Amino acid sequence: MRQPQQPSLYESLTQNFYTVRWLIQFPALTVMVWLRRDLGFRMVSPVRIVPVTVFLFVISVLASNGNPDNRLWGLLIFALLTLAIGICQHVKRWFELGQKVKQHSYFLGTSRLNNFRWIPDFLRHERRLERFADPIFCVLIGFAVLPLSHALGMWLVFSGFCLRAYEYSIYMRDRNLNLDILDGMIRSEQQNETVEEFETKSDWRKNDNSNGLPTGLGEDLESQITISLKTRKAKTNKNTIDI
Repeated sequence: MRQPQQPSLYESLTQNFYTVRWLIQFPALTVMVWLRRDLGFRMVSPVRIVPVTVFLFVISVLASNGNPDNRLWGLLIFALLTLAIGICQHVKRWFELGQKVKQHSYFLGTSRLNNFRWIPDFLRHERRLERFADPIFCVLIGFAVLPLSHALGMWLVFSGFCLRAYEYSIYMRDRNLNLDILDGMIRSEQQNETVEEFETKSDWRKNDNSNGLPTGLGEDLESQITISLKTRKAKTNKNTIDI
């Protein structure tokens, strides 16, 4: 019996990478609904929002080690508000979808920091606010909340790092996709130049016998048929005179 082929090290690492990237989106999503005002329709789907908030709710209710500094009620309130905000954004995207608003369904949203006019344009380009400012802001808020609730503070810090990692992975994916498109355009131009150069310098189009299927008689065959017809006609005329 043939043994199943074991995945290579590269394939295993690739699968682990995609698995980690898929998992880190959920902690990141719990802070994105607070920091972003226009998340995509499927990005704030209840299929994504409900499981992670239920997970936080279960932790805040069941996880208790007797340490009063944890103050798990803070994490509970955060989970309930996150669920409410996420559902509100999903409903809003639903109405915008009915109004034919053009937006990617997995859009990661625009940072609310863009509302401040004093933000320099350098940070507004290439989603630098979303990729750097939002995660840093989330981590700082987490450290500030630590004295009030260790559970909530640590979750915000963890979610901030997950947000940074997820934004980076999506940015690299989109950049590689754009580079692939650019490489394809360059290859297409090179192929066109090669074809044009070949047509200009080569005499392959000048050879009529190499183009398509023959649609008539060749010159040699046509000349033989003409001679044969003339000879037959001459014999016919001679026989008529003899009679």
